[in-house]
Amino acid sequence: MSENPTPVVYPLEQVLAVKKRRAEIAEREMHEKQNILLQEREQLLYIKKQRDQVKQHHIDKLNQLRSILDREARTNALQRARNYVDLVAERLRTEEERVQKQQHQVDTAEAAFEMARQVWLQRRKEVEKIEKHRKEWLQIAWKEFRKEEAKYIEEVGTLIYMSVRARSKGEGSPDEIVLF
Repeated sequence: MSENPTPVVYPLEQVLAVKKRRAEIAEREMHEKQNILLQEREQLLYIKKQRDQVKQHHIDKLNQLRSILDREARTNALQRARNYVDLVAERLRTEEERVQKQQHQVDTAEAAFEMARQVWLQRRKEVEKIEKHRKEWLQIAWKEFRKEEAKYIEEVGTLIYMSVRARSKGEGSPDEIVLF
């Protein structure tokens, strides 16, 4: 409104304000979803790192079991090693499940972020469309205002001219002519 010195007021100003507010809200929500997505990805990396440690431990214990099989014939030590490898394998399965669950969380967060981004883009387009319309409408309204103003000034000029002309020809007294 400050750029428009005329008494012309855009009729959709309130609609534009509402659309701008909605676009700001959508942008805020998009940033929140993006932050959630980043947190979920960090959590996934952390869980994968833990899984990889357990996986490496499992591989190490399998290698240790093979070396026990190669050099020892005692069933007691062999059985303990097998039990421990089974325990580590179970822990590895648990870690794999955690990774899968976290990957699902990341996928869900990505979908939510993409949806929020699409909403924001749509709201932004709506605001831009109304702002473009506002600019065009104000240009037209300004031209109309200038035409009306010029017409009014011309009418006033004509009345003044007729008044001065009437006085100079002596057609009545100046009190008889009313300018407005």
